[in-house]
Amino acid sequence: MAILFLLSTVLLVVACLVQVSIRGKRQIVEKVEFDTSAYDENPVRISGLLLEPRASGSGRLPGLVFCPGLTANKEVYLGFCRRVANLGVAVLAIDLRGHGHSGGASSFGKSEQHDVWAAIDFLRDREDIDPDRLGVLGHSLGGIAATRAGFEQPSDRIKTTIAIFCWKGFGDAVEAVFGPLERFVGRWWPFFRWSRQFSVADPEAVEERSVIERVGPDAKTDYLLLVGSRDPLTDMNRSRQIVAKAAGQASLEPGETHGSFSDRSARRLEVIKGANHFSVLARRRTLAAIEQWLRESLGVEGTAKPPRRPGSVVFRTTRKATVLFYAVSTLCFAVCLFGASVPEESAIRIAPPCAGMPIPAIAAFLLCSSVAIPLARGIRLGPFTPHWGADIVSLIAASRSVVFVPVLTLLLFWARTRGGFCVEALGLDPPVVWTGLVAAGALFLWIVCGWNLVARVNRFSTLWPVVHLREFAVLLISLFVCYLAEEALFRGMIQSRLAAMGPVFEVLLSALTYGTAAAIGITLAVLPLFPSVSYAATFRSKSIALLPVVFLFALAVFSAHGLAAALLFHFTGTILAPSLFLALAVSFLFTGPLGIRTY
Repeated sequence: MAILFLLSTVLLVVACLVQVSIRGKRQIVEKVEFDTSAYDENPVRISGLLLEPRASGSGRLPGLVFCPGLTANKEVYLGFCRRVANLGVAVLAIDLRGHGHSGGASSFGKSEQHDVWAAIDFLRDREDIDPDRLGVLGHSLGGIAATRAGFEQPSDRIKTTIAIFCWKGFGDAVEAVFGPLERFVGRWWPFFRWSRQFSVADPEAVEERSVIERVGPDAKTDYLLLVGSRDPLTDMNRSRQIVAKAAGQASLEPGETHGSFSDRSARRLEVIKGANHFSVLARRRTLAAIEQWLRESLGVEGTAKPPRRPGSVVFRTTRKATVLFYAVSTLCFAVCLFGASVPEESAIRIAPPCAGMPIPAIAAFLLCSSVAIPLARGIRLGPFTPHWGADIVSLIAASRSVVFVPVLTLLLFWARTRGGFCVEALGLDPPVVWTGLVAAGALFLWIVCGWNLVARVNRFSTLWPVVHLREFAVLLISLFVCYLAEEALFRGMIQSRLAAMGPVFEVLLSALTYGTAAAIGITLAVLPLFPSVSYAATFRSKSIALLPVVFLFALAVFSAHGLAAALLFHFTGTILAPSLFLALAVSFLFTGPLGIRTY
């Protein structure tokens, strides 16, 4: 089963790469760059991809700027952009500031409209684009940027504005998901101040990211707002208020167009039934509504479908093969849980010195976890990977390593004085290490392909969405050191003592034990960071009430972490496999599909 898992994973990657090579040749894509010097005192470099229809003809094309959502880059939306381009419009997909290959830092809706205006100026200067037929389209944060760009534009260059989701304001969106803003966890979590440029507790900063006050009937841009009926970030009442304010109406009904396309006063709210915040992009009704709007607003005539190429058959075949290979590899991975085993002497050989004293080791683990973050604050240790999520993860990894590494070093030195070997205590037996590296790499490729499959990233047109390779490497190394020290201190102890209970119980109990201990440690680390009684007694009572939520969330996260680590330890008999895999997975998520610079 292990061999079949490796084989199916390799075939899965090959199938994805075949799709990449075929899809990349089916449409002209041009890489472009420009800056926002016309709108910012400190210009931001913006990266983009210009896509033209596959049958564009000889005339000048209407142009459309596409803005991705929060934490995503333009490559993630390439499949959607290609479908829009083939309606008969040139699409310039950009990375908003702080995302992808663009510079700067995200402002979460305050300044992203400058990126859109700079992109519109870039399209106006091209000879193959009609400067009188320009528009902007965006999803999520991109929808917010598109709305503000259209209604606040310094000149009437944006003829049509299409937003797939738009909030009334930042505070309103937070309350829609988390409840009252004054109880939002982001008010007291010290390292989670969104972009490190503003705080959710600052009314002025929240007001700067409002949209509802900036839309109105006087703006010369046609406006279409598309929302999923199951979007948790908004509701129909909020969406109606935005479009009604834009139309100058007291209220309106979805599906009705207010105003006229002739004077750029058309306004419309379109509700995509059954769609949520992400699935709305995959619905045919969404693309149909965009096509109809572009026809009426920009005069887009559409393009004829190109003749079917032999490569298209291969593409459809490999696309189905990816689903099959992923299902096979997943099944094999599940079967390995019940069938794989490691020689008992291997687990005993690599167990760290603390394996014989579980209570002191757990106490040391809890102590290290609880003092890590306060220690980081005390020595002014800051995050070194400037991405939202990765900044917090890198800070925790660094602070925990500062504590774990000395403790582990002392334990290993103590083991050496008793006649043991540091190399064996870390599980660095060459054959076992090689097995662990292969297992970690295969499982990581399985996770990457799963991301592409689940997220439907352009139907596997981009297999590797990590664009910040330097940050990826830095975070990988730091996490690897942290996990290696953590696993050497904890994993071998628990795993070796549970080996006699059978593989399933061994893995599950190890994961639960680790998750519980880690959750307690993080909760203890967070406790000193709450506001003191002298700060505000009432605020303290509200924030302390969130401690059970912090514990349960940490328990779920660290139990999943422990499950992956325990499985790989069980399969390979080395702590390097879980350490490497977890570092790869976290680095991939926080610097790739979830990567956003927040400094």
